[in-house]
Amino acid sequence: MDIIIFSIKEGEFMKPHELKLSHEYLLEILEYFPDTGIFIWKVKFSRKICIGKEAGCKNKSHGRYQIKINKNKYYRSRLAWFYVHGKWPSDQIDHKNRIRDDDRIKNLREATNQENMWNTIRSIKKDNLPKCIYYSGNKFQVQLRHKNKKKYLGTFSNLDDAIKARDAFEIEHRKFLKLSKCSH
Repeated sequence: MDIIIFSIKEGEFMKPHELKLSHEYLLEILEYFPDTGIFIWKVKFSRKICIGKEAGCKNKSHGRYQIKINKNKYYRSRLAWFYVHGKWPSDQIDHKNRIRDDDRIKNLREATNQENMWNTIRSIKKDNLPKCIYYSGNKFQVQLRHKNKKKYLGTFSNLDDAIKARDAFEIEHRKFLKLSKCSH
């Protein structure tokens, strides 16, 4: 697990190895193509690197691309943000379409951990109910977390009304939420 530090100079949260990589150096060694999300090597500074070839490789365990620069591994999504905006993301990078290796700049946005978690594919709960909805006797209770506080939205006699109440709240309060068939 990486340690996160606060850099007063940069005014943002960064991983320690990110402090070592300057924007100028990144622009010098890599070319980023925002329409595809791919980086291409511009210089050869090790025998494994070929100029003009795609930089990095996909990590099989989590499906995200990583690029190794000067013995440090960087997520391609974070490098893309740094390349385009000239500063590291203040917290996490969220993939809007939920595809972890789609690092096109239009698919990336800064997010807190909570916002990033809201844009994940819902895992199936044991009771087979949609997220944030629970049984309460023979009714359906809607309860979720908002700004680190439990929020009770009510108890409903049917599941459709409970889903509508949850969706209405989430549309109003959570810009990172993906409402789709899998959330019902």
